[in-house]
Amino acid sequence: MISHVRELYDKYGEEGVRRGGKPVKVNGYNCTVDRMVYRRPRKGPDLRYPLKVQLAEFYKGSVRRLQLNKDRICPQCRGVGGDPKGIAQCQSCDGKGMHILPGQLGWPQWKTCSQCQGAGKQIHPGSICNCCNGKRVVKCSKRLEVHVEKGMKGGDQKTFTREANESPNLVAGDVVVIFEEQEHKYFKREGVHLRMRKRITLIEALLGFQFVVRHLDDRILLVKSEPGVVYRPGDVKAIMEEGMPAHRDPFTTGNLYIEIEVEFPRKLTEDQAKMFARIFPVPRGVPAANGAQEAKLVSVDIEQERRKFQYIENSRKPAYSEDRVDESDQTQCRTQ
Repeated sequence: MISHVRELYDKYGEEGVRRGGKPVKVNGYNCTVDRMVYRRPRKGPDLRYPLKVQLAEFYKGSVRRLQLNKDRICPQCRGVGGDPKGIAQCQSCDGKGMHILPGQLGWPQWKTCSQCQGAGKQIHPGSICNCCNGKRVVKCSKRLEVHVEKGMKGGDQKTFTREANESPNLVAGDVVVIFEEQEHKYFKREGVHLRMRKRITLIEALLGFQFVVRHLDDRILLVKSEPGVVYRPGDVKAIMEEGMPAHRDPFTTGNLYIEIEVEFPRKLTEDQAKMFARIFPVPRGVPAANGAQEAKLVSVDIEQERRKFQYIENSRKPAYSEDRVDESDQTQCRTQ
């Protein structure tokens, strides 16, 4: 073994030892080519498949079934394309299936042979396989089971090794399923936590409330307000350990956060006003300053007001200004 390495070094130098073979000339370029370059199986392209997944599936876990249409090696000719007796070596590429072309910095580039389409062989018309018609592959359908695990999220992937299109010259690529999380009607995911909004009336904010929430696993949660607590707009309350499960961590579960929105009444009836007056202290008036003028509030649509005043402002702008002087018309004075 040592003598063999020494021989390579003496003949081809350090690069020859590292590559395990002698340099070959390609259109004037000296290139050291690995002796196994044509024997190494190349991998085909991966097939990427986006899969829409509901939030409930990420919560509970599920199994989805995909119908995959792909190429597979012809079972009749086993990827040869026809009767072996009628198959001969391609004369264009000498059976290698590709041509070596000069590349940058002396490194060769390989191009698939156009005569044999990379097969390295050519088939006599009378020997072509009647199953694949000489294409060496046939169409087939395969069902894949995609397991959506608890706690997974959008962007996560499931890989099915070598389940993509098959080819006699390539190792089949992988099928990569990419999860796309669908928006839920009231739950919003934040990592392992869930968040939702709940709108309550002013009376409920003052006197208490209760409501039900259907969780992602169809459990019904009865949510009750805390006794004696007055809820304000923007308050956030938590139901502990009712969020999302952590992926592959059965001991970690997030929380469910509920953001309170208080809906105020537009108007109060006389009876309602009297009721509130009995509960709350009557607001004290502000002493009027001497000469103060009473100002009344009216309801407006602020966006409509902005558009109206913008229109008025634009209509006031003149097409040109009489005071504007064009610098090009000014007389240039010479310095004395």
